[in-house]
Amino acid sequence: MSEDLRVTKTRQNIQMTFIRLLEQCRFQDITIKQLIQECQINRSTFYRNYEDKYDLIQKIADELLVQFQKAINPGFIALNGKKENYISYFSPILHFFEQKKAILKMMARQTLPVNIFDEMHMIYSHALFEELCKRFGELLSGGRSCRTGRLTGTVHSAVQRKRCPYQRFPAATQSGNHRGG
Repeated sequence: MSEDLRVTKTRQNIQMTFIRLLEQCRFQDITIKQLIQECQINRSTFYRNYEDKYDLIQKIADELLVQFQKAINPGFIALNGKKENYISYFSPILHFFEQKKAILKMMARQTLPVNIFDEMHMIYSHALFEELCKRFGELLSGGRSCRTGRLTGTVHSAVQRKRCPYQRFPAATQSGNHRGG
């Protein structure tokens, strides 16, 4: 069942207004009162959609990360130096950055409770790792499953010790879970 159009429009209004405020003010200086006045909504409407401004910025970042993840195509790894057109593999991600340039630049200038760029790095690294396992698992692991090989196990363990943002996004783990196989 799809979301009510009014709810969608309200969230878009809140998010776009918040982004506009972030272009003018520091995150720390923005208040909910200021935001609801700019949005022309009631306080209860804001709190029905978001816990606080930290939840709001996290949801904005999460939406961007889902879009970023959809743009990733690590299939270029399979080309293995073949003279094929790499553009088709990188066009979607370049298009994402072109479309989101303004908001990403603003987020880079701000001191925010989320670091979208670290999370993008983790998501991209994970996608590349998964593609390497899929394409070259036997080579990487010396004949054992890529997921259980010593090299990949070490890399995976190191990644797991950190907070792994890609785990929040189901599409990031489509090519398999990280358990033995």
